[in-house]
Amino acid sequence: MKHRTMILLLAACLLLAGCGQNAPAAPKPCEEVAAGLAEKLPSFEELTPQDRAEIVAYLGVDDDDLAESALWMDASAATTEMIAVLTAKDEAALANLRDAIGWFMEDMIETYRDYAPDEVPKLESAVLDAHGRQLVLIVSKDADAAKAALDEAWK
Repeated sequence: MKHRTMILLLAACLLLAGCGQNAPAAPKPCEEVAAGLAEKLPSFEELTPQDRAEIVAYLGVDDDDLAESALWMDASAATTEMIAVLTAKDEAALANLRDAIGWFMEDMIETYRDYAPDEVPKLESAVLDAHGRQLVLIVSKDADAAKAALDEAWK
């Protein structure tokens, strides 16, 4: 009887250990994702990494929602090209970040419509995607290449 109990306990432990394998993987570091995307998308203008305070102010996101962040952009603002990688603290924070990025993009489209209308198609075709708690925005000349590079970065 003891032998049978031990086998059942061992089987239960193995089943529980297998459940942990389905948990989402921890997000990759934001700077690593941004750097990889910039390398895979050579059509970008020169992008400059921004610090966290600049990220919060520029994108209009709440610092309390961010676990980690990276923003590489054309610091001259002559183009709209950018890579923003934001890791949310939790699911509610991810929803807040999505909303903030949506408002940011609407504002950018309206601003560039008058300032530099040739940039608007890049904004309108921007890649915005989430993987787990990580949200990525890529504004580039080639949205299809950006999406493919992002899919590769998240493998």
